[in-house]
Amino acid sequence: MRKLALIPFGVVAFAMACADSEVTAPRKAAAGRPSFTLSPTPERTFVYVANTSSNNVSVIRTSDNAVVATIAVGENPRGVGITPTGGRVYVANRSSDNVSVIRTSDNTVIATIPVGQDPQDVAVAPDGGRVYVLNATDGSISVVRTSDNTVVATIDVGDVASTMAITPDGSELFVNRGVNSDGGVLGTVTTHYTSAIRTSDYSVRASITWFLKSAIDVAILHDGTRAYLPNFGGLPPSGSLRVIRTGDLGDLASLSLSGLFSPGKVSITPTTRTRISSIPGWRTSTAGAVRVEYRSSRRPRTPSKPR
Repeated sequence: MRKLALIPFGVVAFAMACADSEVTAPRKAAAGRPSFTLSPTPERTFVYVANTSSNNVSVIRTSDNAVVATIAVGENPRGVGITPTGGRVYVANRSSDNVSVIRTSDNTVIATIPVGQDPQDVAVAPDGGRVYVLNATDGSISVVRTSDNTVVATIDVGDVASTMAITPDGSELFVNRGVNSDGGVLGTVTTHYTSAIRTSDYSVRASITWFLKSAIDVAILHDGTRAYLPNFGGLPPSGSLRVIRTGDLGDLASLSLSGLFSPGKVSITPTTRTRISSIPGWRTSTAGAVRVEYRSSRRPRTPSKPR
């Protein structure tokens, strides 16, 4: 999977478009096995792509979609976050339980930060002072101080966690997480939540409880008023996009997306249009101005096209 981490300023380039058209993978960029995250620099001159199977990051120049550098990082890199100035890239390496810090001026790894178990998502505070690293298997978030790349706190969010996003003012993290309990003859049962966690004291302000479903990802509107939650599950299983108010976590809309297929990652452009990169073997479904990716269990016969 790939996640476009869009930063709300800069000229029109690879990961930002004014027209309502699908953003596709670079035509000239042979960047290794399918990647998990794409992040453009603030001026959108380069895109940093984490390649999960080849343990490196590809740097793509947006002017001609050419790979101009390949940077070795840890094992199974997943989440990518770029500081607001564009000077540093933080890469979560899931299998090596650490984060690689890349200096973008020369594309050199300048630090490796030990974090929790199976880190897979990254959120950067709007002021660049903190980087939040979600550790999937131990259900925690490592808080990294960017001035010296030191973990200064660990937030316990449950037994497992999957994805997160930070509000535009940096006051809260919206975290998709799970808490395990004994289900008797059913074995371990995981209850899934989407929780608003304050960054001031790391307390949970409010939560949504999912029934027979779980959120796959979360993206927050640029004005901080809404959150978009692609999710999957139910009887029979189905995918949808749930839109909530960030203030009281109340529902605004639920859009059916994909039938029996699970939704994937979601990102929001500064123009409030939500879109996803196209990956071989994946298809897209459109609901209004929202475009969400989901994976089919069948091999597609031809490259996917927007519907």
